[in-house]
Amino acid sequence: MKQACHIPVVNPWDESVKPFVERPHPFKCPSPPPMSYLAACPGPSNDEDGSSTSDPMVSPNATTEGTLDLCQRPAHWPASLQPPPLLTLNLSHVHWSEDLNCCAAELTRGGPKSKSDLKADFRFKVGECKPFHHATPLVSEFTVVNCTKGSKEVYADIHGYAIPGETTLEKMARASDKSTQPTSILLVGIDSSSRLNFLRAMPKTRAVLERAGAIGMNAYNKVGDNTFPNLLAILAGTSEEDALGMNKQTTKPKGYRCWPNTVTVVDNCPYLFKSFSNEGYVTLFTEDQPDLGTFTYAKKGFRNQPTDHYVRPYYLFAQSRLKVTQMKLDWCYSNRESHLRTMDYVRSFLGTYHSKVPFFGLVYFTSMSHNSPPDIELVDDDMAEFMRDLIEVADAGMEKNGEGMFLAFLSDHGARFGKLRESPLGWLEERVPFLYIRPPLKFNETRGPATSYQSLVKSQYPALVLNRKRLTSPFDLHFTLSSYLPGNTRPDSSCAECYDLLSQVVPLNRTCSDAAVPNKWCACAKRSTISVDDPDVAKASMAAVKYINYKLFNNKECARLKMESIVAAHHLSIKTQAKERNVIKLLEVTFTTVPGEAIFEASTLKNKDGGFFLQFDPNRLNSYGNQSSCVTEAKLKLYCFCA
Repeated sequence: MKQACHIPVVNPWDESVKPFVERPHPFKCPSPPPMSYLAACPGPSNDEDGSSTSDPMVSPNATTEGTLDLCQRPAHWPASLQPPPLLTLNLSHVHWSEDLNCCAAELTRGGPKSKSDLKADFRFKVGECKPFHHATPLVSEFTVVNCTKGSKEVYADIHGYAIPGETTLEKMARASDKSTQPTSILLVGIDSSSRLNFLRAMPKTRAVLERAGAIGMNAYNKVGDNTFPNLLAILAGTSEEDALGMNKQTTKPKGYRCWPNTVTVVDNCPYLFKSFSNEGYVTLFTEDQPDLGTFTYAKKGFRNQPTDHYVRPYYLFAQSRLKVTQMKLDWCYSNRESHLRTMDYVRSFLGTYHSKVPFFGLVYFTSMSHNSPPDIELVDDDMAEFMRDLIEVADAGMEKNGEGMFLAFLSDHGARFGKLRESPLGWLEERVPFLYIRPPLKFNETRGPATSYQSLVKSQYPALVLNRKRLTSPFDLHFTLSSYLPGNTRPDSSCAECYDLLSQVVPLNRTCSDAAVPNKWCACAKRSTISVDDPDVAKASMAAVKYINYKLFNNKECARLKMESIVAAHHLSIKTQAKERNVIKLLEVTFTTVPGEAIFEASTLKNKDGGFFLQFDPNRLNSYGNQSSCVTEAKLKLYCFCA
């Protein structure tokens, strides 16, 4: 059987792309470092000297400065949990005086005020700020610290630590009655990084993953334009079109019309967060750039908190109330890197729950990459260390109960705009994100010191090894994750022919249609260049401009666009479902419009009359910046030039 999908294999440093890769300049948060930190209390998971091995922000001497009497484990906590850490001031950075007054306050999610309230995901609430002098016990998941001299604020920050609540303590209690724990799942994502960009920018992280036996899925194809449809496919098994109720076919997946329009909340889709929570898993979701949130950018977000631990309020406060230092996006809050804040919080989450209760979490990094994917080179050291920590936790779980942790490191898509997208490899960069899967391994007495993690993966997951070079999509990852739910039944999904990548072999003759990858995003397409002077190219380009203006028709604040120039044109040949053996031929045109100097790419089909129509909405290849500030709908922002 011949392989139907051949995604081009190219050198990440191909000469054609080098001029478009903007190597980042070194960047550090300004001095001085934050003057407050979390200090671990002695507990069952600490070293003998009282220092924590899981939190790099903890000073080894934190509990020897007269603060031991503040360390108290809440009476309702199990003995396996160490006392919560102390919020501590670093006096070496403070000119201590009697007129310096510091206080700490609990920060929580605002929550819905009524059934019709659509702003719950955009609010936070700060409680009473209680004075403290040197250190104070941490009593809430998110704690704001504020210091003043007289009437002037001299310091503000926020700290996050995964402190269990009533619901998660109940889950821990139920889990403690079981002899073994189900497999925990942690997904770690970076926004807007292609597989090629990852290979160029993160060699240290890649080395850590591959030494640990993680399998890189080399033909992992995105299924939608931006973050939302790609994460929706992973988390809910639902395409954006099905969620909106746009599918005209008879068969409707479980998530059909779960998000019927852009002015409703997104709570009702069948997220794996809910499914795993119902099975006793503790759940986590965190993103670090709240104004670009997956479920809140040009959307209404969640009415009800979607997971047990939901870190959005932390970053809403940080973005609106703290000192922000930007590179391309928010890189530092109060002189500490945003990504390090997230990593520390996740370490606290693992320290609280691993080996005690199963968990399902999604950790998503946006600020480091969204506006400039090559910038992830700057965090390669930090990410490599973070991955080592996660793998260490996974292996500790395996040694204890034979199950361990499923770990996936992934992206949603590659560069969608900017120089990298405009490069000769930009078409491929956008469509092929990265995905590494490190499955849970079973250790046994026959495992010798020379046994590598790679050999364990090959022997225990031969299907995964075979699938690494075969066409896969976010829907396959959804199927794979769903296999850990009780019953192991085939999930009701927008993809009828998707697979559990750990146990099922993806067929060689699989096509994009089989994998629920729309033709517009299919990286398997055979692509050939044609002259921009071809008469059909002009017709297709004009049809695309007409379509864009039709989309803008009801928005009078947006200017009508006119064709400026045709940049490039390609013929695309895409195989349909494997059993049909048909080929769709598209004419793809790239053109610029005025006003605004937008660069668009559109896939068109020729009809019987010789005219052209669009199979999908055109996508924009350069940034629109503030050009479309007069509209709020995400898709219209791509097209609108505010008149």
